[in-house]
Amino acid sequence: MIEQLDSKSFSQQLHTIFQVLVPDIGAVPLELIEVTEYTDQPKLEQFCLTFRGPRNPWFQQKTLPVEHEALGQMDLFIAPLGPDDQGMRYQVIFNRFRK
Repeated sequence: MIEQLDSKSFSQQLHTIFQVLVPDIGAVPLELIEVTEYTDQPKLEQFCLTFRGPRNPWFQQKTLPVEHEALGQMDLFIAPLGPDDQGMRYQVIFNRFRK
């Protein structure tokens, strides 16, 4: 499933909620707040997802199961960026060859 998702797939879901299933914490709702593309090379796909969630509880970087109403379930490596005035920010980076 994750192989079929590109930056456009995620851009269509801006400002929607992704549920991250964190061991010992439970489901943590994260809002997708930004999708940034980093390259226009025809053979390389690079983009970044930025999420915002509650300030507490927060979690450390790791690969976690994520559920989304439209995109389904996927495993993503998520890293915290730190807090801002609205909550804790997290980042997911995609760096892969295009098929």
